[in-house]
Amino acid sequence: MTIKIVLLGGSGFVGQGILEQLAKDPQFGITSISRSGGSLQLKEKFPQVKWLRADLQKQTPKWVEILADQDWVVDLLGVLLAKNQQAYQQLTIKPILPLVAAIKENRSVKMLFVSAQTAPRVLKNYLVTKRETEKILTEQLKTRAVFLYPSLIYHPQRQSTWILAQLLLFGQHLPLLGHYLAKWQPLSRQQFALEVKHVLLGGKSRLLQKSVTIY
Repeated sequence: MTIKIVLLGGSGFVGQGILEQLAKDPQFGITSISRSGGSLQLKEKFPQVKWLRADLQKQTPKWVEILADQDWVVDLLGVLLAKNQQAYQQLTIKPILPLVAAIKENRSVKMLFVSAQTAPRVLKNYLVTKRETEKILTEQLKTRAVFLYPSLIYHPQRQSTWILAQLLLFGQHLPLLGHYLAKWQPLSRQQFALEVKHVLLGGKSRLLQKSVTIY
């Protein structure tokens, strides 16, 4: 039996990692929905994926119809850096509200929201917005809303996060810094994609537990 998934943000950094893990697995049927509809390069790399161009802020018959027979919606939308709290909300919360309303009407669909485990104080608004999104999803979808709480996700494709992750991992072995840095557990993009896969298959994941601390 094929597990049908709608992936929001499949063309992004984290989304590409999930596609690499799931696209070739016959257990999954994947539809990626975005405003761009996916680049030609991604379509050639992942021919198994259905690519749909749509504005999620408008309930169009096209994506509402696709949603009708899905098992999961995986939400990777949002940004790490925005100028203020309002900008975070515009980019993270507002785009999914019509989608959440459609999922609420279709009681067979679950939603997997990728939140965040921790954040430094400079990213306080980022973490606050993630928690606000969790609250909205829980209120609207109840137990059909599932949350993952990764820390820093890294891969050589994005040098900034790769370098930072290596520094954190190295620092955890230092006598003076190790205790403080232990709260940060960088996660490779491949490992995160495996955790997502486990959850979609009905398994458990350590990322289902969250911390509420801002450092």
